[in-house]
Amino acid sequence: MSRKHASPADRAVIELLVQAVRAAFALESGAVEEVEPPPGFADIDPLMFIKAVKTHRVSQLLDEHAAALHLPSEIANEIRNLARMETLKAMTLAQETARAWSTLSQAGIPALVMKGVALSVQTTGRLTSRGDGDIDLLVTPEDVRRALEVLNEAGWNRQMPRELSDDWWPWYSRVNRET
Repeated sequence: MSRKHASPADRAVIELLVQAVRAAFALESGAVEEVEPPPGFADIDPLMFIKAVKTHRVSQLLDEHAAALHLPSEIANEIRNLARMETLKAMTLAQETARAWSTLSQAGIPALVMKGVALSVQTTGRLTSRGDGDIDLLVTPEDVRRALEVLNEAGWNRQMPRELSDDWWPWYSRVNRET
């Protein structure tokens, strides 16, 4: 929801979330040791706040600083649950990333892990800072067919967007594994 087109209630939730995130970053960076409780929690719908936390993927950050931010217990508990679920998803994604890379490596196919959990760990030290998603592995165009075969044999299935012609599939290919 953009601030321009949001209802007054939505704007109040977003403004409160922005204040909480800024305060959490200030605490995390050491810029401050404590913060004033953000005003306005009594005036918002807690479910709308939780939805905004989920949408903007800040549950881990807010969970780590919930006590210092003086989050109401109802909201803090929901944020803790969200953070735990995100952690489990990120751990699964990290495991699958390592498994896919290892599968290619064992087959003698050089691959580079890009974005996702790898970038998340490099930039923040956390698996969860980029949210859950897919696995991005870069292989040379010459290795694409073999990489797809190897990943398919290991249990992943290729999915192609319909708008790409056969000429383009070596440049873009998506492989999923049911976990």
